[in-house]
Amino acid sequence: MTALAGWLPVLAGGALLGMTLVTPEWMGWRELLWQRDMLVLQSEGLAEQRASYAGFADALAADDPVLLERLALTQLRYKPVGKRLLDGVGQGFGPGVVEGEVVAVGNPGLANGQARSPGVIEAWLSTPQPVVGRDIEALKPMNTRLTRLTTGHSRFVLMGVGLVCLLVGLWPEKVEGRGLAGVVG
Repeated sequence: MTALAGWLPVLAGGALLGMTLVTPEWMGWRELLWQRDMLVLQSEGLAEQRASYAGFADALAADDPVLLERLALTQLRYKPVGKRLLDGVGQGFGPGVVEGEVVAVGNPGLANGQARSPGVIEAWLSTPQPVVGRDIEALKPMNTRLTRLTTGHSRFVLMGVGLVCLLVGLWPEKVEGRGLAGVVG
């Protein structure tokens, strides 16, 4: 039983030091895992977007008629003759002027040479980035008594108590002197 009394402070000091040293690192590791999952989702979205841009470049190189017609409508504001615009497309534009096979649909609000709706192509091709709460669960903060004690101001107090417990447990007991026979003094 006397040996157990010496080991109890050692075990308590080791536990206190272990909690104060491991808990903050564990919380950081948990946050890094969440950030890794977020980066994986972002990487997948960027890969999809890269594939969209590659498909767009291939369609441009192949002179895809559907893509060229769509670009003529959105970027140059030209409407093919004999076709009707979809609902909501081209609203606010003036009457068309026949120029060969296409009709120029002018916007009275834009002066000649002024930039026309930048970002339409990007809107077609972009992939939305993941949103916390929709695509990935938000990182929940660890607000337990253990984390508050081992990461707050009391962390250094607990470390000190743990060191004192270790020292008390490892402090040597009084050793009785044995007579040494044959020692010349």
